[in-house]
Amino acid sequence: MTLPVFNQNQGGIGQAKARRTKAAGRFIALQAAVIAELDRSLAEYQGTLRELESADSVLISQDKQRRSAEAMFNAGETDRIDLLDAQMRYSSARASRLAAAVNAQTALGYVEDAAQYSFIPAGGPFGDLSKDPRPKEDTRK
Repeated sequence: MTLPVFNQNQGGIGQAKARRTKAAGRFIALQAAVIAELDRSLAEYQGTLRELESADSVLISQDKQRRSAEAMFNAGETDRIDLLDAQMRYSSARASRLAAAVNAQTALGYVEDAAQYSFIPAGGPFGDLSKDPRPKEDTRK
């Protein structure tokens, strides 16, 4: 027979330890899930940034081709169909770049959701998307 004097509330202490162990297990599982979601969303975001960079390169290339086609048309070296084709490819590249920017912004939103923190600075992560990413021509002559 165990006397209460020597027991010193071991039953309550044992229950508290069990609750603490159970809570620690739930915390570790939740922490692992959050880290996995953050890793997944970060990988997706990095992929969309690479797509955006590629779309920027294509847009710049298509712009150069469009400008060349315009110059050739104005000089009478090519016909309107070639000019319209270059303009269409440029427009398609602009639409693709916009889609890539939207995808990157959406992926950043998923990262923010996973981190429960907003990373977007004033003006957005890509700056003003209405601005043309093409290099400006030197207008000084």
